[in-house]
Amino acid sequence: MKGLLKALCGLALAFGLIWANTYDGPAILWAKTYDSGNDDVPSGVAVDDKFVYVTGYSIGLADEDFLTICYDKDGNLQWEKTYDSGAEDIAKGVAIDDKFVYVTGYSSKETIADFLTICYDKDGNLIWDKTYDSGNGEAAKGVAVDSEFVYVTGWGPDWDYLTICYDKDGNLVWDKTYDSGNEEGANAVAVDDEFVYVTGWSSRNSQTICYDKDGNLQWGKVYDSGNGDRATGVAVDGKFVYVTGCSIRSFLTICYDKDGNLIWNKVYDSGAEDQAEGVAVDDEFVYVTGGSCNGPNWDYLTICYDKEGNRIWNAVYDRCFYDKAFGVAVDEQGYLYVTGSSIGLADQDFRTIKYDRTVGIDELPASGFKLDLKEPAPNPFKLSTDIYYSLAHSGLVNLKVYDVSGRPVKTLSSGIKASGHYAITWDGRDDLGRAAAPGVYFIRIEAGNHTATRKLIRVR
Repeated sequence: MKGLLKALCGLALAFGLIWANTYDGPAILWAKTYDSGNDDVPSGVAVDDKFVYVTGYSIGLADEDFLTICYDKDGNLQWEKTYDSGAEDIAKGVAIDDKFVYVTGYSSKETIADFLTICYDKDGNLIWDKTYDSGNGEAAKGVAVDSEFVYVTGWGPDWDYLTICYDKDGNLVWDKTYDSGNEEGANAVAVDDEFVYVTGWSSRNSQTICYDKDGNLQWGKVYDSGNGDRATGVAVDGKFVYVTGCSIRSFLTICYDKDGNLIWNKVYDSGAEDQAEGVAVDDEFVYVTGGSCNGPNWDYLTICYDKEGNRIWNAVYDRCFYDKAFGVAVDEQGYLYVTGSSIGLADQDFRTIKYDRTVGIDELPASGFKLDLKEPAPNPFKLSTDIYYSLAHSGLVNLKVYDVSGRPVKTLSSGIKASGHYAITWDGRDDLGRAAAPGVYFIRIEAGNHTATRKLIRVR
């Protein structure tokens, strides 16, 4: 299947236009690909006031290694770190506090896996690494942190929830197994001032449990839609607990109060196969991300709800023929970061997107034909660059690339467009499929009686 996806993506690249998509969500500010040269599989993202941290694993010739990278808020790579225990190391989650970055997953030798958790400082220097081994095999899936402790959860021996607590020096404080009597596995953990919340699956149902900070069980709740449910992410805001996951072929998002009482549940069905993977929350909104598959083509799918479960917007991101999101985070300013997997011509890569703060189309000016052409990213570029524009009203749009002499090089879009935010990637080829020479170009958009132009530089 991966070979087919790469071949399809190659055909799209050969014709110049990689993707074009419209959605009713916020504008994309930047989109960054990270390629170590191996297959890189992302799993999670965290953000603080200065940086964005993405983790996953890289598949080398010998084994898999943890892979963690750091961007600044403008999408510039700050550092990249791999961790190799000598076994197969699969990172599944990342969390941060004021000083450190915590990455968790599992390390497997032959058929036996153990929890593996590592701590970096904010410059990417390894502070400590800890393995948790019950002797029976376990796999960590998520990590959360408060002011004193680090909480790791995952699948324990005999298919039970296993949650452990470390202090900030990596010393084990407690470990707890939860067994409902069914086969079950924990996938995510979140923490607030009082409690630790763990979610995952039990048999064919979504299951969420709550511990106090000493590891004493407070409650356990099973959600059964009757369609086969699996929780993959959990987030908290101090009042409510938000759980997301899948119900057959749809996103399923649930809101509990802190006592485990169900407040609301929402199913989102795009008509394709939809799989939710992560959830984040701020003061106003709940953000859910994952993948949507229509045939062989997977796309990022991100949904924004208000705190009452009303859907505000949904955004689809389609760069190539396989794009699937696995993690989402939101910063204090309301900017949204989504990370996932994108398969290109050569291999699988991290692909991280920064969305603008939540703004609906109806908040754009209502009079006149308003348009906004943003700075291409990256600029300068070598192979490809992403172009973003927004329309307040529908109308005829022409988007073209010109050289310095004013000669048209590539027509990226021409036709009637609805109001909304648009994104198009140009791979540096002209209308005949030939590679454009390095140099200065101009992106020009005409919409109604309005025009806008951006300078673009291609380098060797």
